[in-house]
Amino acid sequence: MPQLGIRRRSRPHGHAPGTFGTRVDAVVAPTALVSTGLLAGAVAAVLLIDVVVEDPLTWIGYHRDITPVLTRALPPLGLLGLLAAGARAVRSRPAGRGPAAVATGLLLIGMLVTVVVHFPLNAEIATWDPATPPPNWREIRHSWQVAHAVRTVSTVAAFCALIVAVPGPARTP
Repeated sequence: MPQLGIRRRSRPHGHAPGTFGTRVDAVVAPTALVSTGLLAGAVAAVLLIDVVVEDPLTWIGYHRDITPVLTRALPPLGLLGLLAAGARAVRSRPAGRGPAAVATGLLLIGMLVTVVVHFPLNAEIATWDPATPPPNWREIRHSWQVAHAVRTVSTVAAFCALIVAVPGPARTP
């Protein structure tokens, strides 16, 4: 389609200084990075601990003790990261949109694994007596660990994608 001689006036970084959009951009990228980084560190730490604990008494006891704390802290942190990464993907410069969109998708995968796999397994594990684990506890533990490995890889990869997303204020809406 031919141009009608109408030219958009370009503003540095897409927004005039002091506009609402500039202030939003100043919050979105750091929020996405910090919340996703904290989440990635937490799930990686849980993975490292979970892999070395072999004894059923210790493993079941650990999960029964730590799951309520992590369930209160990590889903809200993950949701904040997901929303901020999504906003970053929408508001980024073209070079940053791809990595921010990838991060958003990876965080969504991690959240789905948490809700679909971990919440039901954690509820089941919470009913176990660590002194008398069910006969299939190793199979359930294996399912939990595989799902957690997927969640950890997707969350750490999301954090890395946000690191490489081109920083800077957003485009003009």
